[in-house]
Amino acid sequence: MLNPERLRELIAGGENSLVEFKEDAVENRKLARELVALLNHRGGYLLLGVNDKGEFVGLTRPDNEERIMNVCADLITPTVAATYYELTLAEKTIAVIEVEAGHNKPYAVSEVANLDGRKTKVKLYYNRYGSTTREVTDRDEIQRLFQASGKLHY
Repeated sequence: MLNPERLRELIAGGENSLVEFKEDAVENRKLARELVALLNHRGGYLLLGVNDKGEFVGLTRPDNEERIMNVCADLITPTVAATYYELTLAEKTIAVIEVEAGHNKPYAVSEVANLDGRKTKVKLYYNRYGSTTREVTDRDEIQRLFQASGKLHY
């Protein structure tokens, strides 16, 4: 669990491969993508209530904890247990969502795609590349994610 001083240091350091900033108005699927990318990388922190410039904007929704837990259970496969807590900085409440590097890699966001006029469930894989989150589409990269779980051996 971060203390307020360590949280300030993380925010001052900006977004990187372990830290992502989001305002709490962000759509649930975007939150799921960011969490999946952190899980597939090395874990890290998603900070709600901080804009892309690193400014404290605070939380505006009263349901953020429940919302994050629902995202982790309903949109991410396999289901993940994130740690959620809130801290106050500069009179603004910031939510910290901590995830450790996932042991059940690869993690994916469950999406519904329209394929040939039919709705089909698909899994989209994401990873962190520096301060960006990108979809993993390369077969070799997906294989590396499976291998990182320790359940696939070459």
